[in-house]
Amino acid sequence: MKKIIALLLCLCLLLGSVSAVSAIGFSDVPQSAYYYEPVYNIAWNSIINGFPDGTFGPGRPITREQLAVMLVNMRQLSPYTPATAKFSDVPSSRWSYKYVEAAAQAGFISGYPDGTFKPERNVSYDEALTMIVALMGYKLADLGGTYPTAFTNKARDLGILNTCAMLGSNAATRANVSCFIRDAIIAWNDNPDIFKYKGTSYSVTLGRDFSYSVEDGGRRTEGYGITLLVENTSASPIPYSATSFTADFDGKTYLVDTASYTAFKEFAAPSGTIGAGQTAAVVLLFACGTTMKSAHIYPNLSNGTEAEIELLFQ
Repeated sequence: MKKIIALLLCLCLLLGSVSAVSAIGFSDVPQSAYYYEPVYNIAWNSIINGFPDGTFGPGRPITREQLAVMLVNMRQLSPYTPATAKFSDVPSSRWSYKYVEAAAQAGFISGYPDGTFKPERNVSYDEALTMIVALMGYKLADLGGTYPTAFTNKARDLGILNTCAMLGSNAATRANVSCFIRDAIIAWNDNPDIFKYKGTSYSVTLGRDFSYSVEDGGRRTEGYGITLLVENTSASPIPYSATSFTADFDGKTYLVDTASYTAFKEFAAPSGTIGAGQTAAVVLLFACGTTMKSAHIYPNLSNGTEAEIELLFQ
């Protein structure tokens, strides 16, 4: 059984009366956005995070040092801290030092002839694609042609431009680079469903999550909430309800906490039908302690309990 392994990042998300900590949620990444799934796909895998105010900044340009961090995380490289800095403008005291050094050591990112890295310089779309393709092991000599066309053509051939086909010298945005990296991981693993659990009639992708603590009529409830994007891949509608989902948190099994939904005006106990070829965002609230090390969520939609999504907490 394939599992989606997710590392929970420490961000904050405020949802009305919900006090949320240690969660992945971005207030400026709407579900309708073309970059919604790519952003959450790579955020769940600790490749990128947001800002302290709970935003992601999808339209903000990405800098050279930020992209270096993303690529090191994508490659799952260990941060590198040499005694002597490789670049004069990235000293050991800089937040990105160990990531820039790791990327340079691996050979998929380089500096300038004057010995600088220019960490705060914006990265263009062509530069971002070149770095990603280089990370995947391709060199200009092997590709033929000239920079950047050789790299952008290879990116297109690999499917890295499937979600976002941006090219050129304009500053690359965080949202679009997230799309590049998500599609690069799919290409690298030759698996279009690497970020999903694919069942016989549905697939499940992780969305935003949050911990909650709420008081309702003197009753205090703590728990964990998660958004699952459930896609009906069959030719017929499939039903879902609160009883379709259970979870195992640190060895204890919990049903969906339907009582907690009454405290959240913006949420209702999940139930409905997903049309053929359609996707539903199902927000689940589980009653459990907020201090968790691991969890398993079991969707049970029309075909028995076939999906197991594993989450690992930092």
